[in-house]
Amino acid sequence: MIPLTDDARTHVDAVTRAWLGLAAGDVPQMPEPLARRLLRLEEYEHAHRDQWGNWEFGFCEAYRDSRLWEPDVERWLRDRQREAERRLFVQAWHLQQLFPAGGAADPRG
Repeated sequence: MIPLTDDARTHVDAVTRAWLGLAAGDVPQMPEPLARRLLRLEEYEHAHRDQWGNWEFGFCEAYRDSRLWEPDVERWLRDRQREAERRLFVQAWHLQQLFPAGGAADPRG
C-alpha cells in the first residue's frame, strides 16, 4: 500500500478546503481511506489491467467491499459542511445576544 505523502495530503486538504469553502487554517483532515479513494491510489499499487490496459472498476477495493456506488467522500464532506454550518449558526446566535436589534451597541446602527 502506497503511503499518503505530504504533497498528497496537502492536495487533499486544498481540495477539501475548496469544496467546503473554508479558510486555510480551518480544514478538517479527510480520513486516509477516503483520501486514498479520492486520489485513486490503488490504481498505482496494482499492475493488473484489462485487455486494453485500463483499470477496471471490478479491480478496486470499493467493488470488492460492495461499496462502489456509495458516495463515501461526498458523505464525509457533507457531514463536515453541516458541522461548519452549525458552528456559524452558534456564532451568529451569540453575536445576536451581544448586540440585540436596536440596542446602543448594535453595529447596524
